[in-house]
Parts: sequence; C-alpha cells; structure tokens
Amino acid sequence: MSAWCFQAYALFPNMTVADNVAFGLKVAKRPEAEIKARVAEMLEMIKLPHLADRYPYQCSGGQQQRVALARALAHKPKVLLLDEPLSALDAKIRVSLREEIRALQRELGITTVFVTHDQEEALSMSDRIVVMNEGRVDQVGTPFEIYNNPATKFVASFVGTLSILKGKVLDANARRIQIGEHEIIAGRGAINARAGEDCTVALRPEAAKLANGHALNGHNKIGGTIEDVHFLGSVVRIKVRVQDNAIALDTFNDPSVCPAGAGRAGDGQLHACRRAGARRRLSRARLGRSASNAEPASVMSLPQSARLDSRGRSGNGHHAQHHPSHRSQSRRRRDRGALDRARRVRDVGRT
Repeated sequence: MSAWCFQAYALFPNMTVADNVAFGLKVAKRPEAEIKARVAEMLEMIKLPHLADRYPYQCSGGQQQRVALARALAHKPKVLLLDEPLSALDAKIRVSLREEIRALQRELGITTVFVTHDQEEALSMSDRIVVMNEGRVDQVGTPFEIYNNPATKFVASFVGTLSILKGKVLDANARRIQIGEHEIIAGRGAINARAGEDCTVALRPEAAKLANGHALNGHNKIGGTIEDVHFLGSVVRIKVRVQDNAIALDTFNDPSVCPAGAGRAGDGQLHACRRAGARRRLSRARLGRSASNAEPASVMSLPQSARLDSRGRSGNGHHAQHHPSHRSQSRRRRDRGALDRARRVRDVGRT
C-alpha cells in the first residue's frame, strides 16, 4: 500500500483537521476507536493536536502541509510518494519541514520517493538521488557522488552552481589545459581529447579562492577581472571574468566588511561596516579591476585598496559615508506637506 502527498495539500475544506487525517481510515472502514486513537497519534507526531477542530482555511501553509502528511501516513503505507510538497512554502518553513519529514521517515522506516526541483532539498534529504533529464535517467548515486562526480554535463550544471570554462588541450597525458592566456593542470576527470582540441573545464564556487598576491606554489593561477559581488548571507559570491569565461567563487561572509549594494554592483568598492571595538577599513577588492587568480583549480588575488581614516574618509579625501542630497531632502518636505494636507481633509470630513 502506498500514500501520496501533493504539492497543493488537497485537504478537504469542509472537514476539520482531525476529519482530514481520519479520512483514509474511514474509507478503509476501520473501527471508530482505532480511528480516534490513530488520529490523536498522528496529530501528536506532527505537533498539531491543538488544531484538531480547525478547518484548513484557519491553518497556515506549513500547518496544512503537516496535516496532509499526517493523512498520508495515518494508514501506515509501505511507500510514501511526495510530489514537491514544500515548493509552495516560505524558505524558513521549507527548511524546518524538510527536517521534520526526514525525521519522520527515519522514525517510521517508510520508503519515501521525494520529487523536487530544489537541489538543496535533494542533497540534504536523500540517501540516493536519481537525476532525470527529459524523461531519461542521467545518473543515480548518493548526494556526495552526484555533486562531486557528475556523470554528464547536465548533472554537473543542474545540481549546484557550476562554472563551465572553455579551454584547449595542450597535453592530455600531463593533463595540461589552456584557458585563455593561462595554463592549468586538470585535477580530476578524464580528458577524452587530443592535443589542440577544444575541451570544457567544470569548476565549483567553493573550489576557487581569492589570494592576495602571495606565492601560490603548486596551485593553478588564472588572471581575471571582478565583474560583480553578490551578498548571499553567510556566503559572498564573486563573479570573475576571464576573457570569454566567467568564474563564480564563494567566500565566507565577514561581518566587518559589507559588499557594495548588498548583492549588486556598486561603485566598485566594498565598504567597511561599523562594529563596536573594530576598526573601519575598506575591503581588498574593487569591482572592475584586474586580479591575478588561482586555486586548487583557481585562486584570485586582489590589490590592496586605501584605508579609511578615523573620520570616515578615504586616502583621496572623498567621504565614504552616504549623505542625503538636497533633492531627497526637498522630496521629504513635500511628502510631509502632503501628509499634513491629508490629515486636515480627514479632520474636516469628520466634522
């Protein structure tokens, strides 16, 4: 026997939470006492016993998905099928629910097939992943195998973030590859091309790092130009242009350094945040400047920029802090005037 959990919950709007969970058991004509006990057990398992008498429209999206999951598990299926059950939920609720689903699956020992387009969900929840492309299975493996050893170009680009670089084989036996004006030694993967033939090199963001002009013995080095900086919370993603190729690399967030525009290209400069007990400083990167780059597949070094003095000014005398323009000040005065007029009209209407 199998059970199905839908993306759109598919709860009966005219039934309470308890009646929705009991529906499959009633169809199977189970004894009333057994139904009542099983419903109470399932509501306790999903931590919603206090919502038993509510209707679906009185529950949040996350609560409705929990009820749908409890209904599917109530009659003890051998296989549970989940069709993108978390895609309609907010990010935080999605993360907490996938942890709960994984915990329930381990507790009950039910074989579960989870269909999703979210690579993070697949990697974090699965024992084994099947990657499908246009109805065909491209690869089957553990999350570690799928991410680190993709079998096809589609799997490599679909699961996680990947930079695809165009190169030319210099020596297949020595694994020497030319990317633009730079020569690297390939780390892994078969080189199924002869010298002089074109090839592609795949690079994960975490495999590249920035260097500060130090000696990089034993590492590949590639020079490029920083095009953009994206602030992603715990990670800062930097996009580097290497002639016709673009490389994405990740660095951990430093709370004392703020990317300009917080996720978009700014004035080409990363400004320091104010922190208690911390000195203000500029970051070591300027967008649009060339950088010598290298890694265990590519590491990028960036020139040092000027430091701010104690008054918040850079070495060239320009203020790094933002000051509102006269236009923005006049706009605020107009807005205050419009608000005062609206209040006077409201007061007149009341009289």
